[in-house]
Amino acid sequence: MDLGCGSESLLWAIALRARHLVAVDVDPARLEILGQFAGLGRPRGVHTTALALCGRADPDDFPARCRSLAARVRADCLTGPLPAALTESTVDLVTQFGLLGLCRDDEHFTTRFAEIHRLLTPGGWAAGANWVTHDPRGRVKLTSRLYQNAAARAGVHLPHLTRITTADPEFPAVWTYVGKTGRTPSCPPHHRHQPPPS
Repeated sequence: MDLGCGSESLLWAIALRARHLVAVDVDPARLEILGQFAGLGRPRGVHTTALALCGRADPDDFPARCRSLAARVRADCLTGPLPAALTESTVDLVTQFGLLGLCRDDEHFTTRFAEIHRLLTPGGWAAGANWVTHDPRGRVKLTSRLYQNAAARAGVHLPHLTRITTADPEFPAVWTYVGKTGRTPSCPPHHRHQPPPS
């Protein structure tokens, strides 16, 4: 399930090879554009680049990604409860690229992070990226501690959380993360520290 998908869910689907892709956005026009792209089944320049970067040489790969678009759901993932169309079932992977960076403060971010990750099946995965804007007015300040607190509330372990500096003066950095639902796996007994024999 790609939340705040805009019109480019098919771009992420190239790398992920999702069997069933559910695209969610508040803007019906963007969902319509996405449906038109999927209906055509022909990669544009950005898709061709992504296919090459992912080593997808099979000419049927992109049409297969288009056929994986199972549903387009109109919903605002930043305000109020998610609609029943989303919460009545669980998914193996939730993605969001840019959505949570639009939150206004720490509590808003933490609450929405927890809300959207409740869609995951036990053992499910999450992946996302959010831009750090040069003009922070009205936007949450993204930090490692904020992500960790939000993930703890959501019951998500973050094996990957990285802030990447960019060359764009308007968006000088981006936070990326990969998460997994459930507890952090415990260390096997033979890896735990054992006291020396007496």
